[in-house]
Amino acid sequence: MHQPFFDSKKKQVAYLVDPEKFDFSDDFIQNLLKYSPNFIFVGGSSLISKEQMEAVILFFKQKTNIPVVIFPGHPLQRSSNADAMLILSVLQSNQELYITGHLKTVAEELLSYNIPLIPTVYVIVSDNNNSSTIKFTGIDPIASNNFDAVKTIVLTSKVLNYQAIYLEAGSGAENAIQFDLIKKIRPLTNQFLIVGGGIKNRNQMIEAFHSGADCVVIGTALEKDIEMMKEFYINNS
Repeated sequence: MHQPFFDSKKKQVAYLVDPEKFDFSDDFIQNLLKYSPNFIFVGGSSLISKEQMEAVILFFKQKTNIPVVIFPGHPLQRSSNADAMLILSVLQSNQELYITGHLKTVAEELLSYNIPLIPTVYVIVSDNNNSSTIKFTGIDPIASNNFDAVKTIVLTSKVLNYQAIYLEAGSGAENAIQFDLIKKIRPLTNQFLIVGGGIKNRNQMIEAFHSGADCVVIGTALEKDIEMMKEFYINNS
């Protein structure tokens, strides 16, 4: 059995890369090496090929020493060349497909990879349906003021021994997860708490950390401007 992959003793940043949008540019790598995150999450909502996924993962493995974590939106988004993989379950969904369905089709292969497989409950929280995540999945988000609904999912994930919780506002979300919600969730669990979606600047990232997030995921902000890596850089040395 693998040791725990995430370190909750320090605040961490993950850059989310969508293989469909990634252009393999030298500028991206130069900025990445200068302002390195703790993790590179690779994945997205689009139906990319397994070859696209492999190409992006291998590119980062060859160019950097930053751990690459698969953030799968589809069974094709998998690779034994990554350093770890989030196994996502959307417990708020009433469709088996988003809870265990994808996993059933690839479980045997995943177990042969010999990389950490991290059971993660994926909680989509939003007051609108504008993010690409929500549009792609069709999953109804939990309203940001519905603490009881989020609490129920978090406690269920503890019983089922999930290793991580991912509070997601959605890719391209207009607003980040409300910080008061993070503050209320934090005392309920010692699971690794990831927060993503809608974080556009350093102040929001720091506030998410202060509210209890262990890891903040930055995606759309970097797609718009890779120079933003400097703003989201934290030195954990």
